[in-house]
Amino acid sequence: MLTGANWPRRCRSPNAALRPTRGSLVLIGERSLGRRGRLSFILSARRAAPMAKGPVRDLPRWRAVRAALDEFRTYLAPLVPAFRIIAANDSGWDDEEYRRLRPPGFPTRMRGAYLIFDEHDELLYVGVALVNFDKRVWSHEACFESWEVERRWTDLIELPPEYAFLGLSLEYFLICRLNPKCNTSYKGYEIPRSESGCADPSVAADRRPAT
Repeated sequence: MLTGANWPRRCRSPNAALRPTRGSLVLIGERSLGRRGRLSFILSARRAAPMAKGPVRDLPRWRAVRAALDEFRTYLAPLVPAFRIIAANDSGWDDEEYRRLRPPGFPTRMRGAYLIFDEHDELLYVGVALVNFDKRVWSHEACFESWEVERRWTDLIELPPEYAFLGLSLEYFLICRLNPKCNTSYKGYEIPRSESGCADPSVAADRRPAT
């Protein structure tokens, strides 16, 4: 397991030579395809970029998070897409496992809220990255050392670019509801439970991603 001193080596964004970017894919297409093929190649690359793909999993450490997400979604318009929780990183991975198992687009082409857990599934920290997760998600080791805890898992709640503005509200909501151990901002704040009838749990359940 990686701890403090040697963690940043694997937390940094992988070298570009190991991680093809959208631009490098387009260059490959320009070299090997004709004009019509190059256009379709570029369009297909752009269509594939916005959201990470992969199997939807449900993990025990996400139970409280899912309940809070269900409640949060009852305050949103129906057209807002369902938010997925994505397992992004395990501090037990070596470099090869990190490159192979991390979600497509992580950490430089995804944005949203992130959740950091210890090896006992305790939620340590909730944060938000409005541009991408690179650097931001790896920046809490000094805080964890002061609390004498170690991160094990880093999970994401990805937001599409057009809904990134919801990230700050989602971060605040999750901190208030889940009370993560190492957050200092918003500690002690409370969000009253809705009594107006607009927060209907059945609505949130209907909007969950299909499993």
